[in-house]
Amino acid sequence: LYQSIANPDIRYRGNVVDREDGSYFMTYSIPLAGSYLVSITLGGESLQYCVGPSGERWDSRQYDGVNVYSSPSFCSLDDDLILNVIHRELHGISSTLVNEDGLSGLSDAIVGVETGFAIESRDKFGNLRSGSSTSNIVQSGDGMSDAFLVSLVGPSGHKSFTSTAVNILTCSD
Repeated sequence: LYQSIANPDIRYRGNVVDREDGSYFMTYSIPLAGSYLVSITLGGESLQYCVGPSGERWDSRQYDGVNVYSSPSFCSLDDDLILNVIHRELHGISSTLVNEDGLSGLSDAIVGVETGFAIESRDKFGNLRSGSSTSNIVQSGDGMSDAFLVSLVGPSGHKSFTSTAVNILTCSD
């Protein structure tokens, strides 16, 4: 069970597959970025959390059919496991326009009066692209470097285009 720390009413469950060899495999998908408390139970009893085996750790987890299995040192019964979920790559359709700095934005523009808006970069789940990272993912975009093409069409078909992309050109002459 994955329970949001910010809002305990938000919970997600994983899908568990019995490998029929004494081990289980679990997958999960959490669409909302944030921190989650992780509870791993089987029949109501807490289970140890073990990092996925690789290299030498793979052989140390095998049961030989005779000796009682003893948990490796990298397993834990810690009830305070925290999973940090961060945003995904840019999804333009999910990004949003917002009014900024007291400007009226697109909802209230007046001829001859300067206005503006900001674009909030979001992933396909609606999470803000804030530059978050984890110990396994250095960074997944910061939103500030996401480029957008903005096109406005006014009365009589007048068109205006601009881009948030910044190109720095240098000339050696």
